[in-house]
This record gives sequence, C-alpha cells and structure tokens, in this order.
Amino acid sequence: MLPPLLCERGNTTESKRKLLRKCIDALNEVCAKLHITKYKTADVVLGQGTSIWTQMLFENGAVCYGVDNECYVDLVLEEQEILSKMRRTNKYSIQKSEQLWRSEIITKNSGRDKIERSFEDFRRLHVEVSGRETRSQKTWDIQCKAVSDTNDFVVMLYDDRDELIGASLYSTTGSAGLYSVAAYRRDLFDKPVGHVSQWLAIKYMKELGMRWYYVGKRAYFGDWNQPSRKEVSIGHFKEGFATNIFLRLHLECSVEKIINN
Repeated sequence: MLPPLLCERGNTTESKRKLLRKCIDALNEVCAKLHITKYKTADVVLGQGTSIWTQMLFENGAVCYGVDNECYVDLVLEEQEILSKMRRTNKYSIQKSEQLWRSEIITKNSGRDKIERSFEDFRRLHVEVSGRETRSQKTWDIQCKAVSDTNDFVVMLYDDRDELIGASLYSTTGSAGLYSVAAYRRDLFDKPVGHVSQWLAIKYMKELGMRWYYVGKRAYFGDWNQPSRKEVSIGHFKEGFATNIFLRLHLECSVEKIINN
C-alpha cells in the first residue's frame, strides 16, 4: 500500500501537478521494470478536500475499490470545544477515570532508564492481557527507542496500590499523533480505563503543537471489507472521542493505463 504524496504548502497548483507528474512517471517506470501491473494507494480526504495526488490518479484511470470512515481530533480547537464534541458518556468516563487511577506520561524527557523500565512493564502487561507473547522483543525495543528519540509517548495508569493497570503508546509525526498500541487489565473492563488515557494524550498533543490526532477507523457492518463485530465495537469506542470523521479512499492504479496516458 503506497501512501499519498504531499507537496509543501505555498506551491501553486500547477507546480504541484508538475512535481507529482514526475513522481507518478518515476513510480510507473519502477513498476514496469519489476513487472508490476497494478499498485494500491490510500488517501484521507481532510477538510481541504481530495488531494492533488488522488485527483491525478483518478484522471489517469485509478479505480476506488473501498471507502473507510476515519476518526480524527482537531487539536486546534480549545479543550472545552473538543470535550463538547465528544460522546456524553465519554466525558463522564474521563471524570470517573481521573478519580480512580493515577496517570503518568512517559516522554523523551523522562530519561532512558525510566523509559526502558516503563516499556518493560508495558510489555509484561501486554503479555498478561493477551495470554501470550504476540510480538517480538525487537518491536518493543524499536518503539522504546522512538519514545527516547522523538515526540512519541506512553500514558501509564496505576491503581491505588501503584500497580500498572493500563498503558497506551502514541506515535507522532511532525504535525499529527496516532493511537498505536494499548493494553488494559481485562478484569477492569467494567470500569472506565482507556478514556482518561485518550484525554491525556489529546492534551499532550496540543502541548506539542500538533494539528491532528488520528484515533483510528470507524468500522461499520456494511463496510466494503466486512469488519468483525469486535472491529465495529472498537470503532464505536474511538468515534466517541472524534471531532471529525473523514473518508479514506482506497485506489487501485493500473500501471499500463497510466503509462499509456
């Protein structure tokens, strides 16, 4: 899956098209040499509309084979406005969570020793709730290093006995944050746990000056890729924090069509 190609702001539409035309031509030359006849890409239609990259692919015969609903939080909004757009039950759960659990945000400023200890605790909790080791140690090490070197961060939650009951990792780019991976004690599913983690993450991303927080996909039973009941349930949870729902277009591009054009 190829991500969309974006141009810097300030360039004219004509200059962007010329640059993207060269990128598309280069991409198709590589595909032709590798005997690849088709490739897929996806693009989120944000507030400004369909990107020039996607428009040009459509112009050259690309086919849209699926559409997803994606949950975002607009981090330019004030905290109270973000709260006002949340699901009412989520706002109550955030308040309840703040009373029940002690929270800590692990960032690159926490120091390497603290970060490594926290990640090991996170990994053990993940194994405990999963019932097995679902990921290699290498992937945890990579994410641990990312927290040390970038703006990625982890929200840790503790009970009144100072035992870890939940942890969530949030990845970042220059302008956006992403809900990456989490683990919460299964015996606490009847209590609000993940809600306060989401809220703390939103506030911290605002401090970092980020533009968007991507919460995740809002799946529906009628979707093109036939999501499971669990995926629909998770999507419903994520939707409760979103200020905006944007469409993600999945395109299939024929190399032969584009070359002939």
